[in-house]
Amino acid sequence: MNILGVGPLELLLILVLAIIFLGPDELPHVARKLAQALKELQSLTSEVSTWAQKEFGPELEELNKVSQELKETSEKVRQAQQVVQNPARAVEEEVKRMVAPPESSAQAAADETPTAEEAPAQQAVPEDAPTPLVQASTRPLSPLSAPATSTPADDEEQA
Repeated sequence: MNILGVGPLELLLILVLAIIFLGPDELPHVARKLAQALKELQSLTSEVSTWAQKEFGPELEELNKVSQELKETSEKVRQAQQVVQNPARAVEEEVKRMVAPPESSAQAAADETPTAEEAPAQQAVPEDAPTPLVQASTRPLSPLSAPATSTPADDEEQA
């Protein structure tokens, strides 16, 4: 039995220390005062609780109703989500199954593809061959297409 985290052994230790420090004459007087303070604290908390219930009772009831409605709505949303997700997953799996090649044809295609050692030398691309995506032109630029960069020294030579 723990009261505010204080067990029976701790209570016994507190009692022994109280007898030592207060003495047997003062201990009953202090115990009476402590009991009165605890009773007063208990009555004060019950008064505050009653006042709060009177003041905030209707609002608390309304909040409880709204909270219950939110819980019900949340449960309905979860159920609807599951109803929507299950067919969506089934459709997704069906699409994956339709798009994915059958395992036997995928294995046959893998068997027909030659490895790097088996590939014939004629399929190798020479190093100097132009790539189709980017072709660099080695033809000189015409004066019209040359960038217009002239220095003051060039201007003096032309004059």
